[in-house]
Amino acid sequence: NMTKKPEFTIEEIFGDSLNLKLEQEFNLSSEEKTEVKEIPKLIKVTKDGIIILSDELMELIKKKNLSPSLVSSFGQCPADWLLEAFIMPKMKVAEPIHFARGNAFHSTMELFFSLPKEQRSQITLSQAAGKTFKEKYPHLLKDKETIEWMKVAMNGYLTGGFNYSDVEIATIEQDGKEKNGIEIFVKGKIGDTKRDFLGFVDRVDRLPNGALQIVDYKTGK
Repeated sequence: NMTKKPEFTIEEIFGDSLNLKLEQEFNLSSEEKTEVKEIPKLIKVTKDGIIILSDELMELIKKKNLSPSLVSSFGQCPADWLLEAFIMPKMKVAEPIHFARGNAFHSTMELFFSLPKEQRSQITLSQAAGKTFKEKYPHLLKDKETIEWMKVAMNGYLTGGFNYSDVEIATIEQDGKEKNGIEIFVKGKIGDTKRDFLGFVDRVDRLPNGALQIVDYKTGK
């Protein structure tokens, strides 16, 4: 079996030839003041389980929609799920780096596949990544590890048979309107569940035989 040769190298994705010296384009301040506020106690974790101390929090939990990640997180550790879902958002904390990287990758792909097929190329893929970092993640421009991670992630898709020029984005009807099958929000019930499941579909492709294919990007941590 012959390994498919990528049409360009990792360095060419963010290389000098494309004028994407991201780390040199912004002079970002490294100092940022953080305001610390006291948060009322909402839960109590005991050896027998979790005690909800706030009526307001209990009402929010009752209204919470389900998602695959929610079910998985709750099943692993309810206390951690409550912390991440309801307490951490009240605190000013930095977004975990693996979330930021994954979101940057998804945003790059969303921008790239919004282009007509004939406009997708190694240059426009690189430009989409550069535009994403400049406009949405300027604080990561000087993070060399993140930029290197992005290079490797993009090259991984290219060397894994990522034929972007052949991808036909499906047209999806949602709420009475037609839209491209990119980052589609979905919400509904599965089986006899009482709560809604919700989430996003990264991409929906139309295959040559007319069938639809759901694509989910996996970037990991």
